[in-house]
Amino acid sequence: MKLAKLLGFKSYADLSMKTKMAGSIENVLEMITTLHVKSQATTLKEIQELQDFAKQNGFGEKLELWDIPYWQRLHKEELFSLDDAVVRQYFPFPCVLKGIFNLCHKLFGITIQEASSNVDTWHPDVTYYKILDSNGKQIASFYMDPYFRSNEKSQGSWMEVGQNHSDVTSSEPLAYMIFNFHPPVSSQPSLLTFEDLKVLLEKFGHLLQHSLTTIPYADVSGLTNLEWDVVNVCPYVMSSFLRHYGTISSLSSHIESGKMISPEMHETLVKKDHYMIGLKLTEELYLSTLDLELYTKREFWTNVTKRLWLQYMPFPFDKTVSQPCSFPEIFCDQYPAAYFSNLWAKMIAADVFSAFEEVGLDEDNKIQQIGHRFRDTFLALGGGCNPGEVFRKFRGRDPCIDALLVSSGMMKKN
Repeated sequence: MKLAKLLGFKSYADLSMKTKMAGSIENVLEMITTLHVKSQATTLKEIQELQDFAKQNGFGEKLELWDIPYWQRLHKEELFSLDDAVVRQYFPFPCVLKGIFNLCHKLFGITIQEASSNVDTWHPDVTYYKILDSNGKQIASFYMDPYFRSNEKSQGSWMEVGQNHSDVTSSEPLAYMIFNFHPPVSSQPSLLTFEDLKVLLEKFGHLLQHSLTTIPYADVSGLTNLEWDVVNVCPYVMSSFLRHYGTISSLSSHIESGKMISPEMHETLVKKDHYMIGLKLTEELYLSTLDLELYTKREFWTNVTKRLWLQYMPFPFDKTVSQPCSFPEIFCDQYPAAYFSNLWAKMIAADVFSAFEEVGLDEDNKIQQIGHRFRDTFLALGGGCNPGEVFRKFRGRDPCIDALLVSSGMMKKN
């Protein structure tokens, strides 16, 4: 608060908004309120269905918040009797990677080729790739380190920037794609789950934004200087293609039969991914508002927590719970007064992806046109242009909050 006052802002939250696409606390609260009002019926329906399931299985009491994870797991297993081990058989890593390369070629007119020789790597599993434009000219490159190695790699998956694009120094973008997928076993390649597919496509979203930038200066090219609430827009757009059967089938080839994933299995995977999405959204809305309130007002934190819990959460408030103590994100890194950023990125990405859906995801020529427009805006301009302007260049209007509800199945498209 002292820092914000010193710089001429009413609160730290107001200061935070200066480096966000959202631009103001009012815009964020408008998004949160709209999503809460329009998703509330879905959330209550989900909880009632879970309550009925628990009752059918001998649990006679009303579900409390701490009961939810247990009953969710049982309910999910009953609704979607689809084992990850079965799903993985359809997604050998080499096939998935080839499919993603083809998708990038179709959408953005680029070619990704493995460098055949004369490249030093830090491990035999690591591969070096070149990214070529439509004329065959190399415009970027990256290293891919896909597999888990005990005691050698940190957990998680990420894209690390090696070198930014710069016309001043004639530098091409270079990146490192680091994952922790299960390594190949004997002659069998690494097999990916549906969650692995999402992670892989999301990191490719970061890679594309880093590699296809046209901004001439390294300090604002690619992901550099990008507003925190749009950092994950391109990743979410890329992973949204998994909702399209034509795309996910092109990434699949059964390890034994070579068959593509069936439409029925794909539908089940999408429904499983959206399971109780209303409650997940409600929790995210509550935490986003709590974050903003704590960095805006001087009200005592217990009063803020109770007031917002009763406003958003469909469960009784437990006064013994010290909510901020289990909410470390808002005290470190980039998230103080910015926890909403991930939700904002999902909203923008849903609206962006709806442009592809509107022309028909099976219409290759029209999809290519939208893909090239996406490349010329979101992928090309990066931190060198205001994200609101980038969105309007792509969509021709301001963002639509309803797009997120439609994409998650909580609202029918008009």
